[in-house]
Amino acid sequence: MSILSELMNELFQECSIFLKSLDEINSGNFEENFAILKEKFESLKNKKNHLNKSFDVSELKKFNTKLDKTIKQIDEKFDSILKTIKLEQKNISFKLKEEYNKKKLANYR
Repeated sequence: MSILSELMNELFQECSIFLKSLDEINSGNFEENFAILKEKFESLKNKKNHLNKSFDVSELKKFNTKLDKTIKQIDEKFDSILKTIKLEQKNISFKLKEEYNKKKLANYR
């Protein structure tokens, strides 16, 4: 197995593990895990950039299809997590505003 093949397989495995770890993220644990996820994602990006600089594009194309699919899944999963959290924050904000308005109304009576 070539060095490139080994490095790409290693990167693919790391991306797959990272993708699985994203499945465990929810609004309850997002904040405490975000820094770790961001650091790991940056590390994966740096490794991919290093490979892009170290090897010829034609060599990388053999492996990029598999890797690009996984990276796209990671991106979609991040987007999904962020949308879910934003929606939850919006709902909480709406409920707080509703309670505040009820309290104001009760004070006027």
